[in-house]
Amino acid sequence: MPALVAFNRKWRVGSDDFVFPGVISVFIRIAWLGAAAIVYGTQRKLLKCPGGDVLEIYHIGLLSWLVITILLESYMVRVSAKGSIANVEPRRYFPKLLYLRLFIFILEMGWSALGAYWVFREIETNDEMETCDESVILLVRATVVCSWVLLLLVLLGGLLLLSPWKKPGQRDQDTHQGDVDDALMKSTQLRWERRCKWLCCCVGSDENTQAAYTDIANLLASLFYGLDVVISDIAAGLILLRSEQQQQCASITSSAASTPGHQATTAPPCLRKPTEPASSHVADAAHFLKYAGSAYGYLFYLFENLSCGACKLCGFYRCCGGCRGGKLDRHDNCCECNMAVIKKVNKLDKEDVVYFSYHNRIYEIPFFVAIDDHTKSVVVSIRGTLSFKDALTDAVAEAERIEVEGQEIYAHKGILQSARYIKRTLEENQVLEKAFHKVPDYKLVIVGHSLGAGAAALLSVLMHSKWPKLKCYAFAPPGGLISHEGVLFTSSFVLSVLYGEDLVPRLGLGTLEAIKEQLLDVVRRSNTPKHQILAGACRRACCCVPDRLPVHVPEDRYTVRDHLESSDTSSTELVNKNDPVMQDRASYTDERIDIEGTERNLQEVTRQLYPPGHILWVVESDVIESGCCRGGEPIYQIKWASCREFSQILVGPRMVADHLPGKLQRALDQLTENMPQVGGPGHETTNPHA
Repeated sequence: MPALVAFNRKWRVGSDDFVFPGVISVFIRIAWLGAAAIVYGTQRKLLKCPGGDVLEIYHIGLLSWLVITILLESYMVRVSAKGSIANVEPRRYFPKLLYLRLFIFILEMGWSALGAYWVFREIETNDEMETCDESVILLVRATVVCSWVLLLLVLLGGLLLLSPWKKPGQRDQDTHQGDVDDALMKSTQLRWERRCKWLCCCVGSDENTQAAYTDIANLLASLFYGLDVVISDIAAGLILLRSEQQQQCASITSSAASTPGHQATTAPPCLRKPTEPASSHVADAAHFLKYAGSAYGYLFYLFENLSCGACKLCGFYRCCGGCRGGKLDRHDNCCECNMAVIKKVNKLDKEDVVYFSYHNRIYEIPFFVAIDDHTKSVVVSIRGTLSFKDALTDAVAEAERIEVEGQEIYAHKGILQSARYIKRTLEENQVLEKAFHKVPDYKLVIVGHSLGAGAAALLSVLMHSKWPKLKCYAFAPPGGLISHEGVLFTSSFVLSVLYGEDLVPRLGLGTLEAIKEQLLDVVRRSNTPKHQILAGACRRACCCVPDRLPVHVPEDRYTVRDHLESSDTSSTELVNKNDPVMQDRASYTDERIDIEGTERNLQEVTRQLYPPGHILWVVESDVIESGCCRGGEPIYQIKWASCREFSQILVGPRMVADHLPGKLQRALDQLTENMPQVGGPGHETTNPHA
């Protein structure tokens, strides 16, 4: 931080990123030097033969170049290890060392080329004359080949680290600063758009895809504009931020323990927490999560059941069934493996599945509709993210306005488009009308996980006027989904169920902007060299060694305490409008830079998006310890939570793993088994919103 500038180009690494590669290279070259010295020492007498002087000269030159390279790279490692991430002054001469290393590298390649000519060309032309022993010649040839392999690996590594973008030059005196900023922003947008197209080259190139690329590029350019960091800076910043968050949480815990009856009084919750116990919804949540999880299909089922997943599905396959056609099995494979998972997990007959589609494009995600006799429900289950197309839908994260029942609501644009696609498909095929014609007394339930949870919540919003008694279970929905007006609107029929430190319910444009600022802040305040930060994280991951990074937390800094504390359960305010951090967290609307024009028109509007409805949060209250690491079966508890408790991304190794539906399913199943049996799935409970 900043990125290394050499040869008039910005690299994908910083000047402090050469410690580990340099150490590895030095050790490899030391091993190579030892092997070459042993070969030369043991075979030196055999080189006293016609042509042997050439082989001896090559060996002496090879050993000399290896010694020079080891000394130079050792010094480069020493220089690269100086200073902190933000303090580049001790490493100011590193680019000159890089130029010197390139010069030595060119000489190495020249010497290796000369050696290859001597060993292969000269020896072959003298085959008729008496030469050295054939075993000696083969040994020297192997030495030349190994030298070339090592040099080519170094060359490949350099090409991968070198960025294709030139360093921006200085502007002319007659050029206005605004024009330069406009040009740089447009260039950044086009660069992000090209990256999206390259990364998702197999997705397709229809109209929706091209529009998605443009929207994503605009958002990414706005988020990362002017940010001069490399990937290792981000990794080190996340490690420092996690250490800081752990220190803050420990401080909160000790403060609460030392103050009996401690009550948090900082900020109001998003919604009034229901008075009924959270456990009354566990049975239904555990039941309908199976529908949401089964929508992922057979590949995800096999991933979660590696040992005998295929065997469990044996009785549910229908060989060549999909080849015989039929509208029910759109885009399933020949043996109807995805349908087999739905039937197996939810204990359904094929006649219970009313509609089933695995069609997948941008803004068009798979879903199915089934009749659940156990809970007397017609269930619409929507799949979460499982393809590049779904990821692009997730990434179109700007807010789009919709009007529902006279209310103005803003929602995640990409997920809203998906919800409209599902609504249109249901209406065109009259799917729900056909289902309720069979079971007129059943209720409508819409479920989904991750992207599917967001689509389920927004589909419920769109369909609420026609189906006012519908219920929605949104498992791990995206955090940047719906505005506070939408949260209030969905409070009576949408229930979000979240688990642990899951990243997705905390993820939105506002939290991304916030964590970007936090990363930059913690990196600037840290005096620890980057290689020590990364090595400490690896040591902790492999050996369970606690974090001991010196992180200074200023007293006036906004901390995790501000995000976790909330006590006024009578308030219905969504956010604390006097909170400066909540005011500063920006989101992005469709008023963005026009790439086609020449005028920059980016307006950042503070419009927060949140998870929908009321929130049930499943957390680990205890865990059996095994050795120095966590192990055993956790003990879970479930509680009502406010959206404020998810307004900051918690950095940690579990933030991705806790998003998997299998972990939430195991937790809900354990809670269901351990609680008093007041009723099975589908039993009526008191309306928490009455």
